[in-house]
Amino acid sequence: MKKRLFSIVLSLCMVLALMPQMAFADTVTGITYLDASGAQQTCDNATAVTEDDTTWGTDNETTWYVAQGDVTIESRVTVTGDVHLILADGCNLTVNGGIYVSRWTASKLTIYGQENGTGELYAYASSGSGYAGIGGNKEPYGTSGEITINGGNITAVGDGIGAGIGGGDMGGFECITINGGTVTATGGNNGGSSGIGTFEGGNTSGTITISGGTVMATGTNHGIDASFMGTISTGNDGHAVIFASYTNSMGSYFRYSSSQNRDSWRGVIFEGNSGQIYGDDITPSESFEIPSDKTLTIDSGKSLTIPAGKTLTVTGKLTNNGKFYVDGTLNGTVNGNGDVYYNLAPTDCTVSSTGIEKHNEKTYAKEESEITLTPDTPQVGYLFDSWEVSPESVQINNNNSFTMPNEALTVTAKWIECPHDGDKETRNAKEATCTEAGYSGDVYCLVCNEMITKGHDINMASHKLNYIPKTDATVTETGNDEYWQCTVCDKYFSDAEGTNEITDLEGWKAGDGKIDKLPPEIIEGKGQSITEGEKKALSFTSNAAYSDFIRVELDGSELSEENYEKAEGSIIITLDADYVATLPAGEHTIGIVSESGTATTTFTVAEKAAPGTSDDSDRDSKADADKNAKTGDDANLALWLALMLLAGAGITGTTIYTRRKRTNE
Repeated sequence: MKKRLFSIVLSLCMVLALMPQMAFADTVTGITYLDASGAQQTCDNATAVTEDDTTWGTDNETTWYVAQGDVTIESRVTVTGDVHLILADGCNLTVNGGIYVSRWTASKLTIYGQENGTGELYAYASSGSGYAGIGGNKEPYGTSGEITINGGNITAVGDGIGAGIGGGDMGGFECITINGGTVTATGGNNGGSSGIGTFEGGNTSGTITISGGTVMATGTNHGIDASFMGTISTGNDGHAVIFASYTNSMGSYFRYSSSQNRDSWRGVIFEGNSGQIYGDDITPSESFEIPSDKTLTIDSGKSLTIPAGKTLTVTGKLTNNGKFYVDGTLNGTVNGNGDVYYNLAPTDCTVSSTGIEKHNEKTYAKEESEITLTPDTPQVGYLFDSWEVSPESVQINNNNSFTMPNEALTVTAKWIECPHDGDKETRNAKEATCTEAGYSGDVYCLVCNEMITKGHDINMASHKLNYIPKTDATVTETGNDEYWQCTVCDKYFSDAEGTNEITDLEGWKAGDGKIDKLPPEIIEGKGQSITEGEKKALSFTSNAAYSDFIRVELDGSELSEENYEKAEGSIIITLDADYVATLPAGEHTIGIVSESGTATTTFTVAEKAAPGTSDDSDRDSKADADKNAKTGDDANLALWLALMLLAGAGITGTTIYTRRKRTNE
């Protein structure tokens, strides 16, 4: 059994060793790239492109690749799904066979460059294939899917009537977008090809958008061909430089839908050997060259800006009849009657001249114009010393002026520390009061405005306090503790030393300084008495404030408001007669609850007499009646009592005598 298991494991190891084509590709982490807007982004994980690649991506998935160093693939690469390719700076990726991006499989290819934009891609369709350099194959697979280029240096060459970028033989395209980079797209040698787009007889309705970068598109019949149904646009910013040309004796530089016009185009656009500015103010995103056989004209009312870090090389001819602004580098001669302005970047100073102009929030100056410099107000503790200029070849005269060169220039005011040997003054001195400490003041140099000597604090003065006695509380009003007020600053204090400030007097009187209201009492209605079942309204008055009333309690429980009425006059509570008639016999306690306490008293409900008997009330009434019926005989009461006793004694004596006589007989 062990031998069999060992044999299986050994066989698997041998199979894996003989399958190098299945080795896992290297994964590169944290790779940077520039997005469509030119902003740097980071891809967490990307697969390194190798020479063995024939397929990039997976159906219905997004896959990232990065080309590094020199890589040559000797066959056509098929893009599957949504593929993103990063051309690392310095790389050289060659695909002999080109790159297939199919519309029918919904394939997408997006290409990025890095910060320096030096990564290169060469995509050559195989001879005799009829394929696009980047895009479609032959019909029925000739139509390309979505292709986006954001950066890098891309060269794409088609075969036959296949486009450099776009449709293959007899194929169209879905969407081609170029936002940046340097792109050279050349169609096949057969008649009918285009540099970018479709073939001569194509009727695609795709879109071509070139909003940035430098694009050179050459075909046999058309430079850029969207067919008579498609559209060509440049975006709204005018960052693209486009060279469109064709090699046949007849053709067009651009072909697009008859419903489209060029009014919305923006950028530097060459048709054959003639270039012009589309839009009013154009700033290309990439460096470019005007070749020796071409002329670029800046018409009156239009302007061209070469941004910092970019270069315009004039090998051919540049005719400026408008305005030309240079932030970057200009190599060559400018003709025409328009003005050429070079960027002037002042730091810690201002510039003035009749040759200065503001453009896109920057300062520019005409070549050979006289510029005057004025240092800004010195930093505290410093004095103006000299000028720092780049390039150093520019000389600043003693009167702080210079002649603007034919290149961008920066000038900076330089400073030295002040020796503080001039006049001085004291600032910020302040007399002490009972609310704030004083200050002796700081000593400043009047030459450089720097503080030389810092002052010191002066203790606050004492408060002058007026005593305000306490206010005693009543049943209806709260009182407050004693307090003091400063007659100088009007502040209030809760102590005679003036250390505990009362910032909110009314708040203090209602809080820490408050003396609570006195407990309330029943001032009317005490000791009332009624008979059980008697319908009689009972009224009770609490001396608490009417506004402090909360509720009524009877025998410890809250009494419903439907059983009483309340009225002002302190607090007057009247128990409803019908409710009183329902109360059981006995002593009851009523409480009138208010915010200052509970005022209580009792009242009595006497027990009602049973039928046929007199209750205590009846007996009292009879006694009162008997009393009222008596006459003046009250004076002989003692005589009547004596006669009754005598009669009783006689009766008792007779009875005793009779009993004894009977006994003797």
